[in-house]
Amino acid sequence: EHLNKTKFSSYFIRELYHLSFSHNQINLIDSYFFIDLIRLIGLNLNNNQLRNLMNDTFRGLTKLEYLNISYNQIEHIQLDHFSDMKFLKVLDMTNNPLFIIEDYSFKNLNSLEKLYINQFYGKIREHTFEGLDSLNFLRIKQTAINEFDNIVHLIKCLFNPNKLTIRYILHHNY
Repeated sequence: EHLNKTKFSSYFIRELYHLSFSHNQINLIDSYFFIDLIRLIGLNLNNNQLRNLMNDTFRGLTKLEYLNISYNQIEHIQLDHFSDMKFLKVLDMTNNPLFIIEDYSFKNLNSLEKLYINQFYGKIREHTFEGLDSLNFLRIKQTAINEFDNIVHLIKCLFNPNKLTIRYILHHNY
């Protein structure tokens, strides 16, 4: 299913605070689809078939505090996906086969406190987690992070005076 503005009535959308499209067959969401949801604080898109996010899919969600895009097929997080989400506190991206998280993808997420990622098979670079000043919980699971360079970059990206709990779970086949 493809979500576009014509399928979503604009009559009541300015008053929505929470929206869930979970457990559907959505595979694509148009750019600017959520632009009129000016009061939205919680968005649930988990358990769909999203593969690619458009750069401007989440444009205008300036008050969003919770975003769940878990259990999709997302492989690539681009620089501008979350750029308007200055008040986002929780981002759940678990169970997506992520291969690429571009540098500075989280740069505007200064309020983000909890980040859930697993199945990240890419390389963690020096600026992958840049801008996560309020982060106090990071869950990384089932990743290629066991490579020495990835661990070093993860520590460099996240080391700051804030309290940070890192759940680092590796699944080895011994």
